Amino acid sequence: MQWAVGRRWAWAALLLAAAAVLAQVVWLRLGTQSFIFQHEEIAQLARQYAGLDHELAFSRLIVELRRLHPGHVLPDEELQWVFVNAGGWMGAMCLLHASLSEYVLLFGTALGSGGHSGRYWAEISDTIISGTFHQWREGTTKSEVFYPVSLESIFLGGTNCDVGRTLKREVLSYGDPPGEDSLLPTAT
Repeated sequence: MQWAVGRRWAWAALLLAAAAVLAQVVWLRLGTQSFIFQHEEIAQLARQYAGLDHELAFSRLIVELRRLHPGHVLPDEELQWVFVNAGGWMGAMCLLHASLSEYVLLFGTALGSGGHSGRYWAEISDTIISGTFHQWREGTTKSEVFYPVSLESIFLGGTNCDVGRTLKREVLSYGDPPGEDSLLPTAT
């Protein structure tokens, strides 16, 4: 019987070692990954189209992102809006680009919504195109309000907050691992 227990521990140790090696390989890959998009580039594009009707702004953003990054934005026939319901808030998102190291998406709410952001091992920047965004960051006692063309709200890696979205909030969102030399995988 002791032999069988010892053998189970050996298999468990082997599986744990294999998982650790796989995690290291993924982290090293992400650490040497070059990013296609940059926070400031995404924010600047969103600011350029802020104030327009959100559907017109979204279509122009997609065209511009395809021009700047050919082959890295999904074609029209693959773009779809899907509901996202997490932490008590609800909205719809349209994924434009996703990889192991970064993503770009459009996000909006047709109705007001609010809840917990979650805690991410990623830096996520939301640039408001229309509507407003209320954010109460962990460790503070006051909320912040973000408007179109203002500085984007940024969820720093490892932080979380309470978020509130007013009617018709539309954003362009970008996420990547915290810090340029980070070895942490992005969780979105």
